[in-house]
Amino acid sequence: MDGIIVSGLTHRATGRGYLSSDHLSTATGLDPAFMISKNGGNFANPAAGASVMTEIEATGWYYFALAAGDTDTVGPLICRGTHATMDNIEVVFQVVSVTRGLSGTALPAAAAGADGGLTICGSNAAATFASLTCTGALTVSDGLIVSASTAGREGAKFTGNTTGAGILATGGATGNGMTLNAGATSGHGLSTTAIGTSYNGINAVGSSTSGNGIKATGGGTGHGIWANSGSGATGQGICAISSASTGGNGIYAQGNLAGAGFSLVGGASGNGIKVTTTAGDGILVTPTGGNALTLTGNGTSKHGLFATGGTAGTSDGIYAVAGSEGVPIRGNITGNITGTVTTATNLTNAPPDSAGVTALLADVGDASGSTLGSLYAILGNAAATLTSRIPAALDGGNMPAQVKGQDNISFGALQTAGILAQCLAALDTAYTDADSPTANGIRERLRILGWILRNKLEVTNATGTAILYKDNSTTVAFTVVGLLLDDSTTTTRLRVA
Repeated sequence: MDGIIVSGLTHRATGRGYLSSDHLSTATGLDPAFMISKNGGNFANPAAGASVMTEIEATGWYYFALAAGDTDTVGPLICRGTHATMDNIEVVFQVVSVTRGLSGTALPAAAAGADGGLTICGSNAAATFASLTCTGALTVSDGLIVSASTAGREGAKFTGNTTGAGILATGGATGNGMTLNAGATSGHGLSTTAIGTSYNGINAVGSSTSGNGIKATGGGTGHGIWANSGSGATGQGICAISSASTGGNGIYAQGNLAGAGFSLVGGASGNGIKVTTTAGDGILVTPTGGNALTLTGNGTSKHGLFATGGTAGTSDGIYAVAGSEGVPIRGNITGNITGTVTTATNLTNAPPDSAGVTALLADVGDASGSTLGSLYAILGNAAATLTSRIPAALDGGNMPAQVKGQDNISFGALQTAGILAQCLAALDTAYTDADSPTANGIRERLRILGWILRNKLEVTNATGTAILYKDNSTTVAFTVVGLLLDDSTTTTRLRVA
């Protein structure tokens, strides 16, 4: 069977012709006579009378346009094209009822929408169904109103297929995609439960310009958002990650009037705030008015601020920079201080101030009976300043002989490393053609060796005279007459430099 035709409709019958001589070659350029047989009846001319089939672009394919009078009988319709030089073209259709199709008596014979016919939308009277199952898409042009009459039953229940959504709702020009109202006494406006692993109860995406993923407004004294973590070991009450291209905040919170932007309470032994970053500051606070941080410790031996520096480089526990007309740190400090102290009072075990240092550098005099006795023993008995006596003491004063002669001096690891570094730096200093190193010194020897090993060398074959160039391959370093000599038995190379 080549197809199904609805009774009384026009249709084209097509077929391909083959030459009867070999039953394989395409029969082109012919005009096969066309006849039909309705529901097993004798072959006869179509409704148009004696007719021939029309070839399609000299391809051996032929067609005939069946009229409504050719397809008016339900059952098999055989279409035949004949010609003396080709095999018959046979095409068979099944003509079906307009109303029943292939169903036989399963469908009513009356037209759809008519009395006794199928129910259609629009022209027939309203229909009442005990239940209705729609396996295809259902289109409603003027809204859908559903009211459940059975207690505990959902007003509507939708189930998507594979990746399809359960409900895809699009609002009007200024309407909401979906508006949900809870029951009169206790229901939630929206109650969702995700299924599977790592799926969200709500997955919300705002509009592409400035829409919020979720905008929630609490009622009365309720919260805008109330979030509880899962029961697992590491679930977060709220996990917020910014995807902004220029550096958006994970959470942006703004309090109202005297309310805090953030009011955080840690767990039984947890932190009120725990901040972890990969490169930026742990906390960056820039107020428009007020202190950047106001901290108050609570409990026994608890500090207002406990700060630990980084793990590498010069990482301070606290690095403070003074603001307008202020000081980096103001207050009482217990412990060691490294840096410059402009003004200090009530210091314990403090070093001498500038006046004390000046007095120490003044005229020493006879200090044998004072706390400077050891210094006096080194500098001698003459009255002089420290700065004037130290050079004399180092050269010929009372310094120990091994110090004056610089014998048997042991250097620490730091001093040894410093000396070695200076030596290596001197050896690693770059030298060029323009340098004038000491004759036969190590730097000159190394430079000549570099010229010989890597630089341009021109040798005259006839005389063995060689010209060695400097690093720029232009300036001649040496010209050696007969540098390379070959007497057919021995090749001799003379000294270059």
